Amino acid sequence: MKAFSGVIAILLGLGAIFAALGLQTVWAPPEQVTAGVATEGEGAPGEAPLTIITGGITEVDDENIEYSLTGEGDYTLMLGQTRDIEAWVGDAAHNTITGVNTDVPRGESPVVTVEHTEGESTVPSPVSSDLWVDIQEAEGTITQRWSTPAEGEWALLVVADGTESAPTDFSVTWVNQEGNSPWIVPLYVIGSLLVLLGVLVLVWLAVVFQRKRKRPSGRRVAGRDAVGPATATTAVAAPAPAANDVEPHVEPEPTDEKASDESDETVEPDDTTDIDDDVDGGEAVDEPEQEQNGKDRPESPFLKRVVAGLGTVGLSAGLLWGGVGPATADTAEDASEPAASTDSDISEAPDAGSDAEEAGSDEYPVVVEQQLEQILTRVGATVARGDEEQDADVLSSRMMSQALQARKDNYRNRAIDDETRAVAALPAEPVLAAWSDASEEFPRNLVAVVGGEDDQIPQLVLLRQEDARSQYKVAYTAAMIQGTEFPVSSVMDSGIEQINVTDDTGLAMSPQAALQGLGDYLSDPDDDFGDQVGENVTIDALHTFQTERQESLEEATAEYSRTPVQNGYTSVRMPDGSALVIGSLNAETRMSPNEEGAGIEVSELSAELAGEDSRNHEGEVVEIYRESVAVLVPSAEDEDAQVRLVAMSDDIASVEYID
Repeated sequence: MKAFSGVIAILLGLGAIFAALGLQTVWAPPEQVTAGVATEGEGAPGEAPLTIITGGITEVDDENIEYSLTGEGDYTLMLGQTRDIEAWVGDAAHNTITGVNTDVPRGESPVVTVEHTEGESTVPSPVSSDLWVDIQEAEGTITQRWSTPAEGEWALLVVADGTESAPTDFSVTWVNQEGNSPWIVPLYVIGSLLVLLGVLVLVWLAVVFQRKRKRPSGRRVAGRDAVGPATATTAVAAPAPAANDVEPHVEPEPTDEKASDESDETVEPDDTTDIDDDVDGGEAVDEPEQEQNGKDRPESPFLKRVVAGLGTVGLSAGLLWGGVGPATADTAEDASEPAASTDSDISEAPDAGSDAEEAGSDEYPVVVEQQLEQILTRVGATVARGDEEQDADVLSSRMMSQALQARKDNYRNRAIDDETRAVAALPAEPVLAAWSDASEEFPRNLVAVVGGEDDQIPQLVLLRQEDARSQYKVAYTAAMIQGTEFPVSSVMDSGIEQINVTDDTGLAMSPQAALQGLGDYLSDPDDDFGDQVGENVTIDALHTFQTERQESLEEATAEYSRTPVQNGYTSVRMPDGSALVIGSLNAETRMSPNEEGAGIEVSELSAELAGEDSRNHEGEVVEIYRESVAVLVPSAEDEDAQVRLVAMSDDIASVEYID
C-alpha cells in the first residue's frame, strides 16, 4: 500500500508538471490578438468618400500596434494632426475608426469600433493639401506599424478618388498582454514536490525491504553454523549446545588489522553477522544488527530497477523544470515584436518628438518641421516656374496679396525694359527662422526667413492659409536688410498671434502707427519719428538716393511721401512680445517743373507706364513705387528699444503725367 502511495505521488507530480507545460504551450493564450471591423449590423461602416483612422487604436498597446487596410483599386493615406483632418473633412460623409472594443464575451474576438457620419457624398481630392505630414499611395492590402512623427494627436485620412467609397476593411494586431496562466509556477513547484515525495517513499520502502530480505531467522543461523559454506579448507562442525548450557561464546569480529593478519586462519562466511541467541524452549530468537562490508554481496535486481527508475524520473523533472519552465525575459521580448512589414510605412516621417519637447508648450504647433519644409518646397517650385515663364497666372495657386502684385509689376516692367532688375528668388532652404500660429483657427499664418546661400539675400516670408481646404500662399515677402538682427527660432517654438494693426496692447506703439511713422521718416530724414527708428544702412542709402536725385533735377523739384497701402499690411505678435508688421508702402515721388514750360525727362519704362510716347513732359510727373517692408515694433516693457526696419524690397508700380 505504501509503494502504491509513492507511485501515485509520482504520477500526480508528473501530471502537474505536464499540466504546467501545457499551460505554456498548447493551452497558452495567443502571442498576438487581432481585431477587425464589423461587416454588418451595429458598428458596421457606411458608404462615405473618406475614412479617418484615429490614434485611438493604440489604446490596446501604445508600442506594438500593427494595422492592415484593404481596398479595391488605388487609394491614398494621408498622415496629419487630428484637428487638421477634422477641419478638412468638415461636412463630408465619413467613417471614423475610433479604437478597439476588447470588452467582448469570452471566446469572441475584439472588434474595431467605427462611427459613421452622414454628409456630402463627394469631396475634392485632399492629396495636395499642405495639412499632411506624409502621403502614401496604396493598392490592395497594406500592413504596417502604427507610429507618429511627433507628440500630439495624429490620424490617417483615407480617400479613393473623392467620389468612390473609401476603404473600411481594417484590422488591428497587437501583442497579447494577457500573459501566461498564474498556475504555471505553482504547478511546477507542486509537481516537483510530489515527484520528490514519491521518490523518497519508494527509496524508503526499498531500503526496508532489503533489510528484511537479508535478516536470517535463528534456525537458519544455527543450520548455517553447523554446515557452513564451502571453503578452500574443510570446516569441522562443533557440537550443538544443550538447552541448559551457558550462552555460547561468540568470537568478536576482528578489526581490519586483525582480519588482515588472521586471513589464513579464519574462514569468513558470506555475511558477517553478530548474533545474540536467547535460548527459550529450545528455539533461538534473533535480534540482528547487520553490518555489511559489501564484499561478495549479491545485489538485488529490485533495488537496481528502483534506483534506475528514480534516476529517470529525477532527470525528467529536472529537464521539465530547467528546460521548459516559465518563459524567460528574452523569449518575452522576442514575442513582443510583431513581424516587420514589407510594405512602405506612411509613419516613417522624420521624428520631431525632440522638437516638440523643446517647444515647452502643452499646445502643439499647427505646423511641424517636415510640413514647413514641404510647404516651402512646393511654394518655391511654383514661384520659380512663374519667374522663369514671367507668368503671374502660374503664381496664383501659391501667391496672393502684396506678394503676387509685386511680381506682376516686376514681370510687366521686365517685359518693357529687359534691364529692369529681376525680383529676388524665393528659395525653399535653408530655413533660418520660422514661427507658426499659436491658434489652430483659420486663417493661419506662417512667418519664415529663408535663403542666404550662394550670395542670395535671405527673404522674409509671410504665408497664409485661409481655410482647411486652401493651400498656404505667400502673402508678403521682402529681402532682409544686411546686418539686421533677427531672432533665430524653430517653427516648433512658441507660436505667433495675429493682432489688429491698431492694437498697441503691450507694445511701444500700434503696428499701424509704426508703419506710418516709418514712412514719414523714409520720406524725410528730418522727421521727428527718426528718433524712434534704429540705425539702418538701407534707410541711410535711401535718404542719400533721394537727395542726389533732387540735386540732379536742374529745372524741377522732387517731393517724397509714403502712405501704407490700404489693407496691404498685417501684424503678428512675436513670442518675445514684440510685433512684426509686414506690408506695403506707396512711395510717391512728385516732380514739378520750377518754371512754366520746363520739361521733366523720365525713363523709357516710366513713359511706357504712363502710356506716353515721349519721355519728356512739360508738367508734373508722379511716380509711385511699391515698397514691401517688414518692421519690428518693440514691446512696451523694452523702454529703450526702437522700431527696426528688417526687410525691404521695391519696384515701380505706376507713372502719371499731370498737365
